[in-house]
Amino acid sequence: MKSIQVKVALALLAFLFTLPVGAPALAEQATPVQTKTQATSSTAINLAHLNALSQQITIGGKQMLIIHVYSEYPDYKWVDAPGEGIACVDDAARAVVVYLNDYKQTHNEQSLDKARGTLNFVMHMEANDGEFYNFIKSDLSINTDGATSKKSFDWWAMRAMWALGYGYNVFKNVDPSFAGKLQSSFLLANTALQQKINPNYGSYISLHGYKIPAWIDGFDAMSNTLLGPVTAEFYQHSH
Repeated sequence: MKSIQVKVALALLAFLFTLPVGAPALAEQATPVQTKTQATSSTAINLAHLNALSQQITIGGKQMLIIHVYSEYPDYKWVDAPGEGIACVDDAARAVVVYLNDYKQTHNEQSLDKARGTLNFVMHMEANDGEFYNFIKSDLSINTDGATSKKSFDWWAMRAMWALGYGYNVFKNVDPSFAGKLQSSFLLANTALQQKINPNYGSYISLHGYKIPAWIDGFDAMSNTLLGPVTAEFYQHSH
C-alpha cells in the first residue's frame, strides 16, 4: 500500500513539474513558500505581525497556539471572520511553515515552541478518519457545518499535511516523542488523501488542450500537499 501511495505522490510531482509554461493558471497558484529553501542572514523572517496575530489557548487541557484570521487598520485588533470563526487550520498550517523556517535559520527556540503549539491546534482539528475541520469559534468550539470549515479533505486539510510533514521533519531531531504524534497524524491524514485520490488515479481529462489528471480536483490545494514537499520529506526520513 505504501508503495502505491509513494507512486501517487511522485506521479503528482512529475505532472506538476512537466506542465508547459503557457498552461492555464491551474498550476500557477502554488504557495511560494518552500520548506527546502534556506534563507541567508540578509533575509531573516520578520515575525512581528504573525506573532501579533497569535494567541495561546487551552482546549481539553492541552496548550495550543491559534492564528487569528484578521486584524484591521488602524489599531490592528483581532477581527473574526463572520460565519466562520476566529482562527483556522488553513492559516495555522502556513504559520507552522514560517515558524519552522525561522527556527531552522536562527535556532530561535521561541519559534520552535510556537510551531509546536500551532501544530497542536492542527492536530486538534483532525477528525478520526483523517479529514479536517477548519475553523474554531470564539468559544473555542469547532465550526462543524460551515462551508469553509466542515469536515472534509479540502484545501485546509492539504495544508495541514504540509505542516505535519514539515513538523515531523524538524521535530524528529529535537523532540522524537512529539514527532511521533505528528507522524501518526500525518499517516491518518494520508489515508484520507489516498481515499480522495485513488478512485480516479490513472485517468485523465482534457482541459484547454492539455491532458489533466482526473484525480486532482484543485492544483492550488494539491500543490500545498506536495510543494513542502510533504510526502517526499516524510517518506525520505521515515524509511
